[in-house]
Amino acid sequence: MFWGSFIFEFIGVLVRFLFQYVSNIFTKNRIKSFSEVWNGPDTKDPVDFVSYGFSNILIGFCVLMAFVWLTLKIF
Repeated sequence: MFWGSFIFEFIGVLVRFLFQYVSNIFTKNRIKSFSEVWNGPDTKDPVDFVSYGFSNILIGFCVLMAFVWLTLKIF
């Protein structure tokens, strides 16, 4: 794995954590820790584990590209 995927995954997990944190406050559900969101659900199927990690990378990539696009539009 290259370093970009770690950065994208961290950003994706951070966005997912913040979204779940805010939604769980309003719904009064149990608030998950950052490490629980980072590790993902407990599953025996390796496809689920890989797809969860890939979705975090994809979320991080989209958020970072949106940030770059907005920065270029503003400045």
